[in-house]
Amino acid sequence: MQRIIKRLTYYLFALLVVGQTACLDTIEIDVPTIFKNGLVIQGGLIRHSDKARVIVQFRSVSDEKSQSNVIRVQNAYVHNDLGQSKELILDVDGFYKTMFEDSINFNYSFGRSFYVKVTTYNGDQFISEPEILSNSPAIESLSWKQVKKSIVNNLNQVELADFVEIYLTTPKPEGLNYLKFDVINAYQYTDQLEGFPPGKLCYVTQRADTRNVLLYDHTSLAEPVIKDIPVYDHRIDYLFSEGYYGTIVLQSIGKKAYDYYTQINELNNREGSIYDAPAGRVISNIKNMTHPDKMPRLFYAVSQIQQE
Repeated sequence: MQRIIKRLTYYLFALLVVGQTACLDTIEIDVPTIFKNGLVIQGGLIRHSDKARVIVQFRSVSDEKSQSNVIRVQNAYVHNDLGQSKELILDVDGFYKTMFEDSINFNYSFGRSFYVKVTTYNGDQFISEPEILSNSPAIESLSWKQVKKSIVNNLNQVELADFVEIYLTTPKPEGLNYLKFDVINAYQYTDQLEGFPPGKLCYVTQRADTRNVLLYDHTSLAEPVIKDIPVYDHRIDYLFSEGYYGTIVLQSIGKKAYDYYTQINELNNREGSIYDAPAGRVISNIKNMTHPDKMPRLFYAVSQIQQE
């Protein structure tokens, strides 16, 4: 026992010596208040068929633990270029929402522009730039095929694995708009405990690849139809084992929204190497009328076309 105590004392002494002789300087970084107490506003007007909805979320800027809290505001309204407005109501999921099923009291026709006005409880007022609602092109066809791709396994070795790839064909969008895709996976599986017979049949629906926003830049293409855009790929696993149902949601977005989501993708995929894109402030189309130096993200208007 005495020998063990001596060894522990020696090790502790050695650590103390190292700690006292190491050259460690404290670096004070002056973080602006905009990042300490910032507000992120993100949402849009989404039209599907002859109905539309507005969904906007207010969150605090992520802290050092990558945690972000939902923020309540005093009021939030959506406006169109005809002077019509409607209040957004806080839902149980933390989003401010409103629904439109006709254009009698609020016109949401294609070609109209929309913006949001927000007042926080501390008196800050935010307003977004007007966004025009454009009609998205129709999805002409979906196709898929099974392919083999190289992956790195758990042993850090490269091997081939089976993947499913989904492709989409659509006409080019109007004007200078770009394409944004959402993929919704729905699959079934049988609930079964080890040693027991199969139990109940379960169904799961979830958005695919929440880390990246799927975008497509068609501006360099001369053809009127964009053929076989690769919109999704997934390694063959439990998702396809019993039954799979996929939905592709196509949206035509403007240049500002395209640049915004491109920057978000770059931030989400940073690896900390010298090859990463330089970090910087994400663009915004929302202005803080009380404090013009604060830039709180994006509001946009889109129409959705779905193919299953």
